[in-house]
Amino acid sequence: MTDSASLGNLVKNGTFDGDLAPWKGEGKAVSAPVPGDPANQALAIYGKGKGYCHETASANLPVPGGTYLYTAWVRGDGMGGGSNLDEYDADGKHLKNYMMLRVFALPGTGTKGWNYVSKQFTFKPETTTLAMTPVAEGKEGGRILYDNLQLSLYRGCDYVAFASVSDKESSPVPLLCENQLRDAEGG
Repeated sequence: MTDSASLGNLVKNGTFDGDLAPWKGEGKAVSAPVPGDPANQALAIYGKGKGYCHETASANLPVPGGTYLYTAWVRGDGMGGGSNLDEYDADGKHLKNYMMLRVFALPGTGTKGWNYVSKQFTFKPETTTLAMTPVAEGKEGGRILYDNLQLSLYRGCDYVAFASVSDKESSPVPLLCENQLRDAEGG
């Protein structure tokens, strides 16, 4: 049994609106218009020419040992990236790291548009906090955009959307993206 606070998205400001709080790192909030939302913002992480660049935030897990779904919309502009995850216990002890190849990763050349990525995880029973770290490969002149990062209790489906809290807004999740479409030849 969980309380109502554990339902829905556990990520604070996963839409990157306004300032980036509580996110910390090398990213910036940028304008990223999408159909129906010309004022949409996203997290942009720019390459610096060497090493990886990142942004991190944490979420408390309401069900220890539970299965969760981690999802995001990601677009690589001339650069790849992905996300890392880190598990922590109630005392702040680091329990496990998942590098981006085990979470999700985009090709080093980037993408032609937005891609929806999702991954389910069952965490250790002692895990109380999860750190989510969107990553950019660091290629000079490139950037990677992240939007609608979500962490939720897994409900049997790798696609998730939450109703808006306002009756004047729709869900910020786009209906289709590049990796959900194929042409007649399968490309």
